[in-house]
Amino acid sequence: MNALFAFLLVIFIALTASTVQCQQLRRGSRPIQSSRNLKASKSDNKTSKAASPKSSKEASKKSPKGSSPSKKTSSKSSKSSKSSTTSGGNNNLELGIIDINPTSAGPGHLVQIKHNILNQGNDFNQSDLEVIFNGGQLSVGPESFTENTVTFLVPNDLEQGDTTLALRMGNTVSNAVLFFVSDGISIVSPDPGKIVLGEDGVGIAVNLVMVFVADGFDVDTVTNEITSQFGGNVVGQIDALRARQLEVPTETLGELQNIIDQITARDDIESAVMDFLHTPEEQVTVDWTADPGSPGQHESNRVREGVQAYIDNIHPTREGAIVPGFRSIVVLESAVDFTQDDFSGYRDDGSSRSGGIGLYAAGLDPDDTSPSFHGTNVVGMIAAELNDGRDAGLLRAIGEADAHGGFNIKVAKPVATHTWAAEVAMGLESGARLFNLSAGQHKCLEFDTGGTTKTCIDGPLTSIGDIVQNNLVSVASFEAWQAVFNKVVLLMEREYPDAIMVVSAGNGDTDTGDENVRLYSSNPSNQVIVVGAHTNDAMPARASYSNYGERVDIAASGTVMASGGDSTTVEGTSYAAPLVVATIAAMRSIEPNLSPVEVLQILRSTAITIENNAVQLQDTDGSNIDATVFTRELGPDEVGVDDSRVGKGARLNVEGAILETVERRKNRTLRTGETVELSLTGSEMVTRAVEVTIPSEGVVFDKVDIMFLVDVSGSYSDSIELFKDQATDLVNAFKSSGADVHTGIASFSDFPIGEFGSSGSGDYAFRLDQRLTADSEDTITAINALRTRNGSDSPESQLEALFQLATGSGREVTDYPAASIEESESGWRLGSFRVIFLATDIGFHNPESGVGSAYYTPEYPGPTWTETVGELKLSGIRVYGLERGYEVPDVRKIVDETGGETFQLESNSDGIVDAITAALNNAAAKLDVRLVQNGDFAKMVQGIEPDVHKDVERGQSVNFDVTFSRGYAGDGEQVFAFRLEVIGSEAALIEEIPVVINLD
Repeated sequence: MNALFAFLLVIFIALTASTVQCQQLRRGSRPIQSSRNLKASKSDNKTSKAASPKSSKEASKKSPKGSSPSKKTSSKSSKSSKSSTTSGGNNNLELGIIDINPTSAGPGHLVQIKHNILNQGNDFNQSDLEVIFNGGQLSVGPESFTENTVTFLVPNDLEQGDTTLALRMGNTVSNAVLFFVSDGISIVSPDPGKIVLGEDGVGIAVNLVMVFVADGFDVDTVTNEITSQFGGNVVGQIDALRARQLEVPTETLGELQNIIDQITARDDIESAVMDFLHTPEEQVTVDWTADPGSPGQHESNRVREGVQAYIDNIHPTREGAIVPGFRSIVVLESAVDFTQDDFSGYRDDGSSRSGGIGLYAAGLDPDDTSPSFHGTNVVGMIAAELNDGRDAGLLRAIGEADAHGGFNIKVAKPVATHTWAAEVAMGLESGARLFNLSAGQHKCLEFDTGGTTKTCIDGPLTSIGDIVQNNLVSVASFEAWQAVFNKVVLLMEREYPDAIMVVSAGNGDTDTGDENVRLYSSNPSNQVIVVGAHTNDAMPARASYSNYGERVDIAASGTVMASGGDSTTVEGTSYAAPLVVATIAAMRSIEPNLSPVEVLQILRSTAITIENNAVQLQDTDGSNIDATVFTRELGPDEVGVDDSRVGKGARLNVEGAILETVERRKNRTLRTGETVELSLTGSEMVTRAVEVTIPSEGVVFDKVDIMFLVDVSGSYSDSIELFKDQATDLVNAFKSSGADVHTGIASFSDFPIGEFGSSGSGDYAFRLDQRLTADSEDTITAINALRTRNGSDSPESQLEALFQLATGSGREVTDYPAASIEESESGWRLGSFRVIFLATDIGFHNPESGVGSAYYTPEYPGPTWTETVGELKLSGIRVYGLERGYEVPDVRKIVDETGGETFQLESNSDGIVDAITAALNNAAAKLDVRLVQNGDFAKMVQGIEPDVHKDVERGQSVNFDVTFSRGYAGDGEQVFAFRLEVIGSEAALIEEIPVVINLD
């Protein structure tokens, strides 16, 4: 199927794995439980199973083909390799991989892991320790074990290439690293005892040399001659470079240099080099001494470790670091007290910037005799400055090391319902995609008006059966705010699908997900992330005041050091939410295109567990009546190999979220162009030519989303089975490619109204049968479940179905409520190449005269032809037609207007699969290419010319002239980083180009 192969090369990027550096597991990064009684004496650790002389000798040589490791290997399924959790054992055991040497080797080679197995206690038994590969599908026992190292033989069962490697003891699993299995690459690291310092202070291994054998000579013959002459062994190799690593019996640099001089004098050697230690830039750290936070506050969410993880991996200009992106946040609060030490630096030079963060907020009214410091304390969790004895904001701590690319924080003052909605809309329009809402309301049905204080006598109940008395509003106020909030969320879903609003769960000790009693956390949108508050105890649990329930996505510390006011500490879910906001902002500065769903997946999959996640509900007399959960329980798809986490609560892990985002950034398929770096002085403007080249072969689009839309009216009954077969063949073809394609299925017959359709026959104008998904089996199941309906007259509701796939807006048919269409979410991904395959045999109902379809139906409740085509184009969706036996003029017309093609369903499925994949291949043959900014929140891009290059062909290069200025970055030395994105086919992301601007 050559056409399919060509299409997959052109349209998709195959999933690849990047080499990642080993990361030391910080203590406490995941809850550890042991499932066995582990025991060994201290002397056992020192003398445990040293390798035999034969094993030690053979550690430097590859085993013969087909030889087996001396330890048995066990091949297990991922499920069967997991140990169940039992009581007893050493529950404080922690496993961590610090280093691995070598990081690549072939089967039969000996490999050493440097570990930190902590809190071994009296129940430790090394025989329970395993080295596991590919998430536990294969495991081996250690050849030897010491207090600091584990040695194992690479098993024969491993395939060549990357594999995950971790340590496991019972139910406790270490951090995983990537180990590269290869017969052609294996290099050992220097022995610390064999390192001496050169005159520049750089370490050199006195016993290692790498030789590069000249072309025309046999590599192994030459190196064997050298080792025979000087002694030593071959300990490593890089076949692609014709190189061998030799260990020689030298003790000084002089002796080593003498051997190298003799080796390089040979005609069969190109060169020979010593092994110099890599000298990275000095690690930047943040001193938290003067910013302790509330006891346990930082530790419970691994805040400091998260800051360090960011600094270690991200930087605008450091070689080898990931270039961050500029991000913008809107905090819906009243004001910030800039007289407080935590914010004084933002006002010192009038720029509102400190540590690369722009903080734009109203100050407190000096005439206010009882000011609220709520906003000051909320913003403090994100941006409070360091070295003042109070707290430090997460993003500001990162800024202390100049590691990020810039953050803008707007503190938007929501005076009332209308201004609140306006502030959110303005934030969205300005490009902000992250909002903090540390607020909420509980609806009271009746207040007691007789007393001096407002008391609710009919309202939501707490977990112990009392009526909530926190953040109470009347029914009228509640319903007004609810209507406005829901409108704003709907706006986000329709127009800004990448926007996220982080909402505090509330302090009423009640179910936060009940839309009849709680705002704003009860909204079910996946663009609303709800945060509860936990304690700072050694085993954090729900804070007694925190709301709870299935709608709580994650929890964070609710007791924090105050940034403003007279109190030392403050507490509430209001202060848990901004720490999550700051974490998301940091994540999106690393990978700006993370969708709301992906953000929540990362937060929950890396979460530290809340062991006591149950919330017991009681009546006022203290009797138990029901039970619920603090946060939504972690599911099997969120916990990786550690299934002991299933069913537990989710506690924010800043470090885990940052590191997981770094890994996703490294392993993503999107192409990254050469960084554009420039310096600007004063008010100067600089224009740079940015070259964009469409690949002559291989990949073009990063992601492809394909939705099948099928006619299930009575006239299509003869064709639907053929459609099922061929659609299934297409889905399977996409699946087998291993590429980044999502598929889905939707269907239509017609509105069940009068002559259009029949409610008795189950007619409907649109139904989303399966949203776009990476799981092809779900799509195939939905395809096979299709059955024909009626659809009384000839034309059908194709326009309505296409309109709904583009917008998801739903439709209310007031005269016929049963015909109404609910809102839906098709699942189009940001930056994807978007296709709808429309399978139908008849024309379209169209309530628009003289445009599009000839089936003019003035009383039809659906959208017009013009509206539908407009929404398809706005969403960057191409329609491809699937006809059966004859042409359908309306299909041809809408395909032509959206840039697709039309195909005939045939009994031979190979024909249509080849034809469709060839057509999608042609979609990348000529593209209209644009260059757009992502994250330029200081308005530094003054212009991009031209706006678009038309009909750019494969292999062709085009230039865009981009003009830069300081924008509103303000005076002073600063560094900003953002992206220029290469867009083709209206909305499909092809490439990103980092931009780094140094302001003098």
